[in-house]
Parts: sequence; C-alpha cells; structure tokens
Amino acid sequence: MSCCGGKREQLARERRVQERAAVEIEPAPQPAGRARNPRTFEYVGHGSVSVRGAVSGTVYRFARRGDRVEIAAADVFGMMGERDIRPAAGA
Repeated sequence: MSCCGGKREQLARERRVQERAAVEIEPAPQPAGRARNPRTFEYVGHGSVSVRGAVSGTVYRFARRGDRVEIAAADVFGMMGERDIRPAAGA
C-alpha cells in the first residue's frame, strides 16, 4: 500500500507526458532575410541623443538632426519605438 495514495505514480506519469511534449515542439522558423540585417536609422529630433540597444547593449549616438546610424539587427525592433528616430529613407 502506498503512503501517498498513488500521487507519486500520477506525478511520474504527468512528468513523462510533459517531457514527451517538450521534445515534440518544433524549432521556431528563422526570421526573414531583411530582419537579420542591420538597418540604418535617422535622427529627426533636436539636440543630440544616445540610445542603448535593448538586446545587444550597444550605445548608438546621434549627435545632431539628420545623423544616420547603422543599428544591429537585434536592436532594430526596439529602435522603432523611439520617438525621434526613424528608419532612413532609401537605406
């Protein structure tokens, strides 16, 4: 007779099911080609600004309005949320 009322066996069964499910998950698809490439951004604000990339930790510095800086692919999504920084036209 079991001291835990069969709960130990039930937990073992559930763990095997969870492990099997974790193994069967397919890897995420690779991002589109453009998403892996760095992109150029332009500063449209006034003065100067420095922005730290959320993923890479790289500090990007825009000294004046119109400055263009190449942003690492990993940081592009976060840079899209900056108010005075836009993807450069024609880049």
